[in-house]
Amino acid sequence: MSKVILITGTSSGIGEATARQAASEGHKLILTARRGELLDKLVAEFGESNALGLAADVTDFAALENVVKAGP
Repeated sequence: MSKVILITGTSSGIGEATARQAASEGHKLILTARRGELLDKLVAEFGESNALGLAADVTDFAALENVVKAGP
């Protein structure tokens, strides 16, 4: 069963690897990262019907509120 998964820090490292694994399992993704250009490339790779990318800094509470409001 596919799930909607929110993953932070997806522009590189563990966040990117986690996003790739979740996408390969067929889950819908909400991805956040501070580096929007890298985030956009990842969303394009997964397809906009499978992933939503939102540039956000998780240390900024207002930015996180916007992520929650934009989700499904």
